[in-house]
Amino acid sequence: MKIKSSITIKRPNGETEIVDTSVKFGWISEELFAAIKKATAAAGKGEVLSYTSVTTFSPDELAEMETWKAADKLERRIRNS
Repeated sequence: MKIKSSITIKRPNGETEIVDTSVKFGWISEELFAAIKKATAAAGKGEVLSYTSVTTFSPDELAEMETWKAADKLERRIRNS
C-alpha cells in the first residue's frame, strides 16, 4: 500500500504552491487538514486551500483483498443459513 498526499497553499505573495506531504503526514483526514490550515495561517505562511490523499495498492494486495472479501461473503452466507 502506498499513500500519497499533498496540500495546495496560496502563499502571502499570491503564488499557489502544491506541497507533497506524503512523508510528513501520510493520509490527511478532515481533522488533520483543519489543523494544518490553522497552523499555516498562524505562522503567516499563507492560506491552505485544499488537500488530496490517495491510496494505491499493488496487484498482489488487491488480490488478497478480494480473497478476504470472498471469505467474508461466504461466512455471512453460512451464518444466515
